[in-house]
Amino acid sequence: MGPVGRTAARGRLSDVRILMGSFFSEPEEGGAEKQGRVLAAELARRGVEVSYVTARHPGGNGFLSDSGVRVCRIPVGPRVWGFNRLVGEALYVTGLRRFLNRQRGCFDVLHALGAFEITAPVFASAAPAIGARSLVRFTSLGDLDFLRSKSLVGRLTWRSILAADRFVGNAPGVLDSMTSRYHLAPGRCVLVPNAIENPVSPDRVQVRALFGWHPDCKVVLNVSKFNPLKNQAALLNAWPLVLRQFPAARMVLVGAGRCLARCRHLAAQLGIDGSVTFAGAVPNDRVLSYLAASDLFVFVSKYEGQPNVVLEAMASGVPCVLSSIVGNRSLAERGTEAEFCDPDDAADIARAIGRVLADAAYAAHLRAGAAGRVRERHSVAAVCDQYVRVYEGLIADPLPHRCAEATGN
Repeated sequence: MGPVGRTAARGRLSDVRILMGSFFSEPEEGGAEKQGRVLAAELARRGVEVSYVTARHPGGNGFLSDSGVRVCRIPVGPRVWGFNRLVGEALYVTGLRRFLNRQRGCFDVLHALGAFEITAPVFASAAPAIGARSLVRFTSLGDLDFLRSKSLVGRLTWRSILAADRFVGNAPGVLDSMTSRYHLAPGRCVLVPNAIENPVSPDRVQVRALFGWHPDCKVVLNVSKFNPLKNQAALLNAWPLVLRQFPAARMVLVGAGRCLARCRHLAAQLGIDGSVTFAGAVPNDRVLSYLAASDLFVFVSKYEGQPNVVLEAMASGVPCVLSSIVGNRSLAERGTEAEFCDPDDAADIARAIGRVLADAAYAAHLRAGAAGRVRERHSVAAVCDQYVRVYEGLIADPLPHRCAEATGN
């Protein structure tokens, strides 16, 4: 791969060259990568020179095609028996450093999309040598907890990331922890929320017919990875209480993960497996179909930054019941845009579900409030405007590259 971009005068954003990066991308993208894809495409649409570097994964050839974004892929080896992510990441880091060394003077900003991911320390440490500034995005409190852990990988990653010029938090709770708990200088930290594309929702009646659901059946949806923090077990424990009020209701759990088998077993133990569907991992277009066909979206995670799936539900017009945690409260106001519950209390989860399902006027009120909030604060255009200001400030008044003040526990 040869140099991409050109030497440009610093100043207006139209003159700034941005390189975004993440190890994963389509078709294996997570929330951080999805945010990067949406932002890169919007910046390119505005005439900004944007490139995106990522690992070369099978099936990803369509990533950002026809968007005006230059995509640079780093080989990470074949997907064969015995090949694992650690080997792939090592190959990616080596290839990424070589790529950046050939791009001296070609980029003004290196934007790493996830602090938890290996691109961030490479971008932060390599930026001074190639004449660029660096920006690292924290997507959840878990990023910080891992990076400050006692593991050697965590300590080395954190040390490298501290060289970045700016740190972005996607929710107030994340930003507060970055400055108060981990002592990153407030002047180097900015808040930029997640963006959501306008969903093209399928027809509710047609989708329900395809799923085989009765038109009058109350359907409650959860979409998440199956791990302890996502808390599907509490949702299952609450479901028998919901069935007392709505005997014909159905709950659909979309996702996969290490706790899936345990949750299936729990549903059988509780005697609710006949009213619970475990749909497994599904592509995004099918998630939109499930959202369109559902009466309520429930998300009782114990730990989040700013979950994309909640934004998708809000934008799709599905009323939401959310766990009362900082990340969720950054997306909605209680009683106006969502109903909240205690994630550790099955009875309270059931109460919140029952309240929304039983009151059509209240559900409509939540839908309208959520849709307005998404349009105002989380549209792609609104979030891109905020990143534009961050980039312009970074270029106009860059901080010197140095290790952050953060040394505390």
